[in-house]
Amino acid sequence: MDYGTFETLRVELQDGVASVVIDNPPINLFDLKLYPELSRLSSQLRDDDNVRVVVVESANPEFFIAHFDVSLILHLPTHRPAPTELTEFHQMCENFRTMPKPTISVIDGRVGGGGSELTLSMDMRFASPNAVFSQPEV
Repeated sequence: MDYGTFETLRVELQDGVASVVIDNPPINLFDLKLYPELSRLSSQLRDDDNVRVVVVESANPEFFIAHFDVSLILHLPTHRPAPTELTEFHQMCENFRTMPKPTISVIDGRVGGGGSELTLSMDMRFASPNAVFSQPEV
C-alpha cells in the first residue's frame, strides 16, 4: 500500500512491520503538520492487511514528542465546541488504541503532554534510561 508522502513522518513496511519515524524538527511538536499526518497514517496502517505490527519512534534522540503546540490555543475563539484539531487528535489516539494489530512506541528522550497520550494509546511502550515522561497540564 502506498501511504503517500509526509512532511513529518518516515514510513517503511518490511516483513509485516510498519516502522514509523517521527521527524518534525526541532523538538517533534504535535503541531498542525504532525498530528494530521499521523492521524491519516494511523487509519491507513489500521486498514492495511500487510501490516502485522506498528512501531513508532523518533528521529530525534532528545525528544520522542515534546508536547502539543500550545501556541495554537492563542488563535482559538474563547467560546466554541472542541476544535476540529482536538477531535482529530483524539481520533488518532483511538486509531492506535483500537488497532487490531500490536502497536509499540520506542521512547528515547523526552515525551510530554500529547506525546504521552499517544504512547499510552499504544499496546506497548519501550523506554530507554534516557526517557523522561511529563504531563505539563496536570
